[in-house]
Amino acid sequence: MKNRSGILLVKIFFLSIPVFILLGSYIYYDPKRILHNYANYQDSCFIELDRDYVSNEVYIKNAPKYGYNAFIFGNSRSLAFLCSDWKQYIDGSIPFHYDAFGESLIALRDKVKYIDGKKGKINYALIVLDHDLLSKITYGEGPIFIPHPSVSNISWLSFQYTFFELYINNFYFIKYIDYYYHRKYKPNMIMMIDKRPWDYNPVTNDLYCTKYDLELEKDPSGYIINHFGTSILRDTSKTVFDNASIGAKQIRYLSEIKTIFDKHHTNFKIVVSPLFNQKYLNKNDIKKLHQIFGSQNVNDYSGKNEYTRNIENYYETSHYRPKVARDILKKIYGAKIISH
Repeated sequence: MKNRSGILLVKIFFLSIPVFILLGSYIYYDPKRILHNYANYQDSCFIELDRDYVSNEVYIKNAPKYGYNAFIFGNSRSLAFLCSDWKQYIDGSIPFHYDAFGESLIALRDKVKYIDGKKGKINYALIVLDHDLLSKITYGEGPIFIPHPSVSNISWLSFQYTFFELYINNFYFIKYIDYYYHRKYKPNMIMMIDKRPWDYNPVTNDLYCTKYDLELEKDPSGYIINHFGTSILRDTSKTVFDNASIGAKQIRYLSEIKTIFDKHHTNFKIVVSPLFNQKYLNKNDIKKLHQIFGSQNVNDYSGKNEYTRNIENYYETSHYRPKVARDILKKIYGAKIISH
């Protein structure tokens, strides 16, 4: 009997070795950068990270040191608004870009509540939104969109499982380790390797692509052919409105944000993004934004306008460039630096 038990334990031991090796490699390589501390999350990174996790983690770690008190909120389209451009309008306040890819309204609300709950200050706020953001009232899912557990209601177990599941599925770990050491792109790595030439500011959390801007300035026609393809053939003859997106839950989340802004006496602005599709935000949504935040604070650049008519204002069909955001900032704040 003892012999059989010993043999069984030996078998279990040897069968568990691959599991321990796999788990050990996951912890060591930390492909999505969620296990270890990083001074610069984008340094030598070739994988698209969970931007919500990065933004929250950088804020949590850096807020005591830098004392952030001005925030840019929004989805990836808010990346066009750089803290380096915004700071001239916020009277010496310390800006932080508190965004997430595919941001949901509930997660944005959570970020505002988190700052308030941790006794942070919100002297200034810039919320960059669109139909997509307003429509999302549940947390994002998957290894690019799942929110940080410390700030949301997502459990740490669910969060960690999401990333480990990615690592072991479809031989992801083999492809990752292969690219890690050889830096040679292979066809089976499609949708895995992020080739975008990101620039990153580890203090403000700004994420941007200077290389793309230089390419657009140097050879706009070549850039458009390479990055847009047939999508440049958009129908600009029709006037199209998005479906209404603000319902009871959206009103609740937006109102909670406004209540916190009132508590902090926040100088805030709302910007409705100028999107490539030239769709106007629904009129009822604009009306509700006016009711909650005040019409003087809501700046609607959706639909057809000077920004959306020019294809060179976009990196591709989803994201507009910092030069657009700079012009919008001038319009909504004016040339004079404002005081809080």
